[in-house]
Amino acid sequence: MCLTLTMAITAITQTANADETKNSTWRGWNTFEPDPEALGFASISTRDNSGNAPDESRIDRIATYLVPFANAGTYDLYVRIQKDGTMFFSTVFGHDYQWQEVKNLKAEGEYAWVNLSETYQSKQKDLTYAVDAPGAKVLGIASRNRGKRIDAFAFGLADKTFTDDQLSAAVKGKTEPGLIGFQAESALSFGEDKLTENGYRLMTKYQQMLEASSAEIEKQLPAIQPEKQKALQDLMAALKLQLMNYELQKLSWRRAYEHKENSLKSAQRRVSLTPIWLANAEVTLRNALAMEDGHEDKARAIEAAEKRLSDIKKNVEKWQNDLAKAEEQIVQARENKAKYDAELQVGTDATAQAYEALAKAVGALNIDKFLASDALDEALAINAVISSASPFKLAKYAQQGPDHEKRIELLLGSKPLMIQMLVADGPTGNQFGPAVEIYQAILQASPRAKEGLFQRLALAVALEHATPIQLSVAKAEGDEPQFADPVQRYLTFEKAFLDGELDAGFEGLDTWHLRMVVDGEEPDEISTWGRQMLGNFRPDHMTRSHDRRYSQIVGTDVPYGSQFEKLGWDRDDLNFYQNILANAGICGRRAFFGRFILRAFGIPTTARSEPGHAALVRWTPDGWVPYLGGGWGVGNRTIFHHYPSDLDFLASTQARVNPERFMKVKRAQWIGSARGEGIQFGYHDNVRRRHWGKYVKQSLDQINVPGPWNIVSSITQHAIIRELSAAAREAVDAELGESNEPQLDDALAPIDIPSTERNITVNADGTIHIPAAASTTPTNNTDAIRFMPSNRGGIQVHFGQQAGAEILEYTINAPKAGKYHLTANLVTPAPKQHLFLKVNGATDRIDVQLPYTIGMWGELEPVEIELSQGKNTLSFQRGHYFQRGVSIRDFTLTPVK
Repeated sequence: MCLTLTMAITAITQTANADETKNSTWRGWNTFEPDPEALGFASISTRDNSGNAPDESRIDRIATYLVPFANAGTYDLYVRIQKDGTMFFSTVFGHDYQWQEVKNLKAEGEYAWVNLSETYQSKQKDLTYAVDAPGAKVLGIASRNRGKRIDAFAFGLADKTFTDDQLSAAVKGKTEPGLIGFQAESALSFGEDKLTENGYRLMTKYQQMLEASSAEIEKQLPAIQPEKQKALQDLMAALKLQLMNYELQKLSWRRAYEHKENSLKSAQRRVSLTPIWLANAEVTLRNALAMEDGHEDKARAIEAAEKRLSDIKKNVEKWQNDLAKAEEQIVQARENKAKYDAELQVGTDATAQAYEALAKAVGALNIDKFLASDALDEALAINAVISSASPFKLAKYAQQGPDHEKRIELLLGSKPLMIQMLVADGPTGNQFGPAVEIYQAILQASPRAKEGLFQRLALAVALEHATPIQLSVAKAEGDEPQFADPVQRYLTFEKAFLDGELDAGFEGLDTWHLRMVVDGEEPDEISTWGRQMLGNFRPDHMTRSHDRRYSQIVGTDVPYGSQFEKLGWDRDDLNFYQNILANAGICGRRAFFGRFILRAFGIPTTARSEPGHAALVRWTPDGWVPYLGGGWGVGNRTIFHHYPSDLDFLASTQARVNPERFMKVKRAQWIGSARGEGIQFGYHDNVRRRHWGKYVKQSLDQINVPGPWNIVSSITQHAIIRELSAAAREAVDAELGESNEPQLDDALAPIDIPSTERNITVNADGTIHIPAAASTTPTNNTDAIRFMPSNRGGIQVHFGQQAGAEILEYTINAPKAGKYHLTANLVTPAPKQHLFLKVNGATDRIDVQLPYTIGMWGELEPVEIELSQGKNTLSFQRGHYFQRGVSIRDFTLTPVK
């Protein structure tokens, strides 16, 4: 039954995804969520730019509404619109549309009501709608040009004048004689998306529940007087301006001092590493020149090695000069640091004062006890679910059959489930119906999913896969999209946890954090491959400090550069992530791989884009940290679905440490949604650095600020963070983000190597077994040769990708002279890997071409060598233009018979 259910969910999600893709590409009208300025939670928008009225070939551009007229009469049609634009509306009721184009609808910035009957630019009299008897009528509208947003319509008796407040109140359900209002998202149909008779009944039911919950909330809500609301928003605008002023001051401080320190460290590093880089480059060139004539890579290897050596030699003097300049500049910077610090402190104090002023105003509202109470939770949850999902989408899902309708009933009747979903920020795409369906399927598939960690995991999968996740599969599997099976995704992580394969911190994660573990586009078997690969290849990365655990493989084994990808070396039969490990990449591919390997071990992570650069942020037990990029605040795009900036995302991670108090943050957000503010997940603006100066010159009334309840939410969250003394963690390995200079691995302390791992044995048949740790040079960790516990038991050696001049040497005693076959147990992450072997100091080296094991344990094909009786030395060296690390567990020398 489990398999059948899983297959059914997969089919459902694939179909839903295909429909959504089709609609988002071609449909004239699209929902826009969340829209904080809309009367409800959503507006409709268009990507279409068709100049002609729609015909039967473009029904995707048409939306219809069923308008229940209580009284006969002659009515005007109103629209609430946000942007200049043009649209079509039908001048008659019903499906025999007679399209009228209306142009130049003016609504600068904010939403405004427009009487379409008076503004459709006809030289004749105003256009009105005659309703001869009470009843429901169908209104049709059609898209015309992209960009505008519409959130509501209204019909009002033509002989009456209605204010904007009256029109808005009608949309929210307030009865007004001769006036009918409805949200633009509450349609009878959007193109091919239509409601059945039962669907329309359900949408009406959900609208009534939304209105009832709004009324219940309004009845119990503490009033915030208009003057206090304005004061809150003015203080928030002042704070936002001060925050940007502070960013400018901090940038000045960085340029005056911090950048000088970083320049010195960078210059010192280059100068100190120059001898190593030179030695490695020289070895690489020698090895390239010694390749067999006719080898397909020889010319490229020589060219790359010569260029690398030439670049280093040309830069030696420059790097010395850079160091001298940096040492000179840092002297003055350090002398003036006290002055720079004092200047920055002024901005710090001014920002703190702005926070305090706003916090004081929020405190004066005396609503903390109200927010701490759960008395309104059911009404708030129902309101937040229906408004964010929209009655139309809920009804469209529920009309599919009795089971679908029951799922929506179950959700709206379960306060705990709604609250848990909403605290975790709701399902992707606000697809509550599919989320409940997936959740139920997981509960049926696994008895463990009903409580504790596994219940949180099940819900996280349901929320994140409510909008199907398209998998990144090998090109050889074809062009047909494949989507993650949410039930199997859950079962994969359940098994991995029970088998002890995940990070210890996974067990304590809440649903919100678990969403950022289960949202990967990698197939489940590739996630398993990632765990196995790291355990085979770089087990040392699995025990590093939390800041670098697992993700450090990007810095050590995914070098910065796209030349091999551009050469077309990515294999069609391999997954995207396997190809990244093999062929490297620039910032985007490296960040992708970093997030992938973290998810594989159950570590929450999400993308954090910067101007011109892709980075990531990751969870640690001590707080979230940025990796492969700059510190908190440099992100310039929305992060994790809907957080406007990485600082707002960070604030949420910090406040969620106290779940009980964090509920006050969410309640204030839900109240804001119920009162038409929408839900805003923070108040920081993503302003690019080059626009900061322009931003701070704006007047207060030009700053876009949240509504009063969303302000309460953000300041309540800030208070929690202050009480927890939560501080933003510094970025980790920021210098690795876009560096194309060779990076040496972090230094490792010497480890204890058991004597058994240094013992070379000879069998009765003359076979010699050499543990990789039995080397005579080196005998413990160096920059490029590392000894580490192996998942095969004992100790393995990692010969790093920056190894070139270093030698890995073994001294053995052969029972007799003769030819031997050399084999090895090893792991390679990429093709075209080499070990260069010299036996007993011979001038000629043997090019040992290693198998490509794709990160799994594999065996070296026999290489024939000749040994003397008694003492022999085997000297291995790296040094190849396309070099990755190789991990070796042991060697075997078998006499050739």
